[in-house]
Amino acid sequence: QVSSSPSENNVKTKPVIIICHGAMSWRNQMILANLSAELLRCLDAHILRFDFTGNGHSKGEWSMGNFNREYEDLLTVIDFVTKSIGCQVRC
Repeated sequence: QVSSSPSENNVKTKPVIIICHGAMSWRNQMILANLSAELLRCLDAHILRFDFTGNGHSKGEWSMGNFNREYEDLLTVIDFVTKSIGCQVRC
């Protein structure tokens, strides 16, 4: 866990590409792992995969079609990347 907060003029130079999994999936699905490896090979960026609430290794209860919660999960990840780590997000 990152505890320091970067200043606005201390933004990291490498952007972060966030990869979201699909319905009834998780961050370590083979296609996402392969996509991450290829993006890492081709681009000068960090790759971040995460599990939506209730999927994969995350806590919480899974629910089909809960797009509002998944949207909130994604906003939380973006907020962490930009504010806690200090990187720009490239989607």
